[in-house]
Amino acid sequence: MDFPYGQPWLLDGAYGTNLKTAGLSFSDCTEQFILNHPEALASLQTAFLQAGADTLTIPSFGANAERLEQFGLAAETARINAELTTLTSKIAGQR
Repeated sequence: MDFPYGQPWLLDGAYGTNLKTAGLSFSDCTEQFILNHPEALASLQTAFLQAGADTLTIPSFGANAERLEQFGLAAETARINAELTTLTSKIAGQR
C-alpha cells in the first residue's frame, strides 16, 4: 500500500477534549459550540499547525442528523457541516 509521504497518516484531533478548556461542557453540542465560538477552533487548529501537523480534520464527528436531533438541530445538518468545513478551510489556507 502506498501512503502519502511514504507512511500512514494517523489522525486524532481530540477536538472535544481540547475544546473543554475553551468552555465546552458535556451537555453542549460540540458542533454548535464551535460555530458559536469559532475563535476556539481557530486557536486549536492553529496550534496543531504550529506543532507541525500536515493535516487538519473537520470537527464534524457528531455532525449527523441522528446526533444533532438530540439538540433540535437535525434540520441544520447540511448547514452545520458546510460551516465547519469553511472554518477549517480558512485556517488551513492561512498556513
